[in-house]
Amino acid sequence: MTPFASRGTATRSPHTPSQSTSPAKRLRAAAPFPARRRLRTSRFLLRSTAGCALLSKNSVVPVPCLFIQMELCEQGPLEKWIENNRQNQNYHEMAQDKFSQVLKGVRYIHSKNLIHRDLKPQNIFLSHEGKIKIGDFGLVTSVTYDPLTKNRGTQSYMAPEQSGDRYGKEVDIYALGLIWFEILSALVSHHEKNRVWQDVRDGELPSDFTKQFKIQVPIIKKMLSKDPSKRFSASVILDILSVDKDKSVDKDNSHKAYSH
Repeated sequence: MTPFASRGTATRSPHTPSQSTSPAKRLRAAAPFPARRRLRTSRFLLRSTAGCALLSKNSVVPVPCLFIQMELCEQGPLEKWIENNRQNQNYHEMAQDKFSQVLKGVRYIHSKNLIHRDLKPQNIFLSHEGKIKIGDFGLVTSVTYDPLTKNRGTQSYMAPEQSGDRYGKEVDIYALGLIWFEILSALVSHHEKNRVWQDVRDGELPSDFTKQFKIQVPIIKKMLSKDPSKRFSASVILDILSVDKDKSVDKDNSHKAYSH
């Protein structure tokens, strides 16, 4: 298997058969391609990319790169969605739906015994229909690997134990706790976020946030526990939210019946 650099350059590339636009990520190989694979790769690029830098006027110039065609998420990353929708009167209801989708995605990742290790709003995207897509799987690893690589991820979203080489799926739950706080609080600026972020990482949530989100706060604090074994799994959190949602619906129906 030819090794590739872990990070590449993402660009928009027209997809010739459908005339649609898709993002393409270019990865440069760390070693030269074998001749047969180089030829196959050049043909792939001819079919899949138009106006590629590999095409010269009279010939194809093979270079050790791989282009990965991905799905285009028109609404961009989650942080952009928060910024664009935070003033909506139904924002918190919308935010809860988005976070539930993220939880379902992480539950699936964990069901395959994988750890994402770099969950953050910049790596979570929304399609044109508003469906959540978890991206950037460059740091994904298996729970079966022992030891694991130290300090892999984005520092501000990393669980405390990621500084070592013994950790599991719980690191993703810690990052989700931070993301949930970030979605619900809809912090306006980086300055505002930086002011409270370390306290939040320590499980100390702002008092006004605690008063406003009485159901979510105990769950978020569990997710941010310094002891990984005390963090809820994605499945458990989804079950809790489902029960709370059912209770809320029953309460609303009871109130409506009483009103009539």
